[in-house]
Amino acid sequence: MANAQRGEIAAIIDGEEKVLCLTLGALAELEARLGGGDLMGLGERFASGRVSARDLIVILGAGLRGGGNAVSDDDLARKLAATENKLATALRSYSLLQAENQRLESAARDHAQAAQSADNQAVADAQALAAKATAQLAGVRDALRQTQAQAAALAAENAQLRTRLALVGTPPGSMLAAPSRQSPLPPANPPSPDDSASAPAAATAPAATEPPTESAGPATTPHTYVVAAGDNLQKISQRVYGTPDRWQEIFEANRELIKNPNLLFVGLTLRLP
Repeated sequence: MANAQRGEIAAIIDGEEKVLCLTLGALAELEARLGGGDLMGLGERFASGRVSARDLIVILGAGLRGGGNAVSDDDLARKLAATENKLATALRSYSLLQAENQRLESAARDHAQAAQSADNQAVADAQALAAKATAQLAGVRDALRQTQAQAAALAAENAQLRTRLALVGTPPGSMLAAPSRQSPLPPANPPSPDDSASAPAAATAPAATEPPTESAGPATTPHTYVVAAGDNLQKISQRVYGTPDRWQEIFEANRELIKNPNLLFVGLTLRLP
């Protein structure tokens, strides 16, 4: 352990800690080895910077021997050379490690940039895919709205057709009764037993009745007609007048009841002109 109060210093030489001290003997050795003549001459030489590598070995050797180390200048030179080689090797290793570190840092930066570029590309691709899916979804929604509108229009048209069919006539198989034949009216005054006894034999025979005539609908009076299923003005004109050409007369006589000559409501009572 070096004692600074005694002017000692410590130095690592060839991996070992050595104590150096410039004792009077060490200074005398320096005067003799370096040719300074005296201490003032040594100080002037050191101050001028005229110190060679050999001079440094002499100074270190004198200091080591002054610190109690038995070492020659040649041994010190070999140890210093070995230490220098080790230092040079360490410096080369440090340079190589520094270069490798720089290379790794550069590779890490390049990798980070490549990863960032890949992430950016992935994000861009995902955004493009999302935009495409959104556009396709919008197209599907538009097509669905158009389909719904078409379905609503078809439903409305179907309802209108059903209404027209119901107004124009009842389809086959409906619950409305078809017009039936009129049954013959009974005689106004049935004959009494006395009258039948005194009447001629020819009178006792049943009177021939006219065959019932067909009517399209039950008539309440001879001058009215009740519309039945499947009727129109031409059919009514044909049945009542024997010709379909007088349908306009029926229409003119019932303008307050008929708004459309092509549309008759079942059960409507018409006046016959």
